[in-house]
Amino acid sequence: DKGVRTHRTLYFACWSGHEPGLHGSKYFLQQNQDIYKRIKYNINYDIIGMATPYSITYAGVKDYEAIFEKIFEKCGSTLDIFSGPVPCDTLNLTSNKIPSLTMSNGGFVWGHTPADDMKNIDKRGFDQPIDFSSELINYLDSLEKIPQGYTDDIEKQLDIYATRYGWDF
Repeated sequence: DKGVRTHRTLYFACWSGHEPGLHGSKYFLQQNQDIYKRIKYNINYDIIGMATPYSITYAGVKDYEAIFEKIFEKCGSTLDIFSGPVPCDTLNLTSNKIPSLTMSNGGFVWGHTPADDMKNIDKRGFDQPIDFSSELINYLDSLEKIPQGYTDDIEKQLDIYATRYGWDF
């Protein structure tokens, strides 16, 4: 609506079936190999919508921690940063060595229980993830080349997940 144009193509996807085995993203990527081969970065939201603190878990090179710090300065907030793969749909992207970031709120006790319903959603819970990811997208779009690759420790963790989830595409 604002006429903003990015230098890169952005894809927005919502997948289901990640709890029993990442089926939604795996099917999409198998059916869209042309898109899969062009992806340079992945931002994943997992468990957002609650007005409580969020954290970031990233799979990528150490350069991303400095990038996140720049984004924190611009947004005026900070998030806890962890490094490593996250067992959700982002794994089907990290299997192809695509740097990925997962924003989540793990500080709840009712997830995956009968109490896990829309009553727990608070619109303020979307502000921080959207502000941060919007700034990150703008920053990455301004770079000539988006940093690629993983640290050795992430590579080792991904080997374990690759075996577990049977990546074969």
